[in-house]
Amino acid sequence: MKLQVEDLRFESATFRTPLKFGASVCKDMIMPIVSVRLIDGAREGVGMGAMPLGNAWSFPAAPHEASLAAMRCLTERVAKAAHGATAGSIFELSHELETTASKLANEIASAGMGLPGPIPKLCALVVFSIFDIGAFDAWGMAHRANTFALLRSTPEDDDLTRWLDGGFHVFGLKKTLRTAPLPSLPLFHLVGGLDPLTPAEVAKPIGDGLPEHLEAWIEKDQLTHLKIKLRGDDAEWDYQRVIAVDHIGSEKVRGEPVYSLDFNEKCPSGAALVELLNRVRENSPRAFARIAYVEQPTSRELRDRPEDNMIAAARLKPVVIDEALTDYEAYRRARALGYSGVALKACKGIGPSLLMAAACRKDNLFLCVQDLTCPGLALLASTTLAAWLGVEAIEANARQFCPTANEDCARQRPEVFAIRDGRVQTGGFGGIGLGFK
Repeated sequence: MKLQVEDLRFESATFRTPLKFGASVCKDMIMPIVSVRLIDGAREGVGMGAMPLGNAWSFPAAPHEASLAAMRCLTERVAKAAHGATAGSIFELSHELETTASKLANEIASAGMGLPGPIPKLCALVVFSIFDIGAFDAWGMAHRANTFALLRSTPEDDDLTRWLDGGFHVFGLKKTLRTAPLPSLPLFHLVGGLDPLTPAEVAKPIGDGLPEHLEAWIEKDQLTHLKIKLRGDDAEWDYQRVIAVDHIGSEKVRGEPVYSLDFNEKCPSGAALVELLNRVRENSPRAFARIAYVEQPTSRELRDRPEDNMIAAARLKPVVIDEALTDYEAYRRARALGYSGVALKACKGIGPSLLMAAACRKDNLFLCVQDLTCPGLALLASTTLAAWLGVEAIEANARQFCPTANEDCARQRPEVFAIRDGRVQTGGFGGIGLGFK
């Protein structure tokens, strides 16, 4: 098969409210959108890929403008290098694109651009994902079939040894993917560290007609699942935030609320996480019972040190690897440190995400799919991945922070962008390609 890059454009969007990520506060985004043509024998199809350049998340060590410029440059260079790429299969093409992105990232870092060090692998993955999503979409389009269903006819359906290790000789996508997408998924609504919880906390109203505090969001979308952003390095604030959100959840959510906790790597240690979870359990057993999982509490570096050990914490709640998950070796290191789950993101590519999902399913770990404040086409990629993997819930943060970037795709797929009963309708992702249309 041969890949041709037909078009690459960059769209921008301003956030309606700031989104705090770790030490950074994001106020806007840039999202590349690519159109690719895949020629597979006598067949050919055109696919689309998009993903925000989440530099604050994937390259936090660099100044914002420098890391954003580097990612934009990398996107343009990958587009040129990917044009004319050839491979024997879709997974081989995915691997080739990932290798190309990593190689070009190293070249850009060597050239300077005011970066404090090498471009992280996670950063290169975000750029790679744009083209990987497009390639998987185009492959399904070429064969007039759904991409995930079409994967059942590949060697990877039964055997992932080539991409993982010998333990996957009889374990493949057949045991990883569903035979059809889930009809709907609960939506995890992001409760950011700067977000007002009640009307009294709204200091400066936006006045755009959308909810301006958590209570109003719950009422509007009938939310049941809440993702709580925490500081990590302020245990008292984190405890009070969980209790405050649970108080609102108890009053406003119809039915039983579900929470996830996101520390953005700022928790000082696994022991500190255990202390916080135990405090919540002792003082509010109800709130503790509602916590479904905890995201990447400490450093993405996965160093072999006592602070990063999650064995004790994972006995209380599933602890999932997120920023640290860049390849199978990172997955294995996380397992050794006691992580008991995986957070997949389409911004790491369709191919790599499927491989990590298979590893997770084989080891019987907790599996979830999250987004990168993905609007429009990027959200469709994230949602179809979640629906075909059959996870428990999905994220769609762009509807809160940059809803205008959703408008074009929302006209084509309103059921995905209009939340009903706290859920995203995903049954329509059985169409050809990745099911975007």
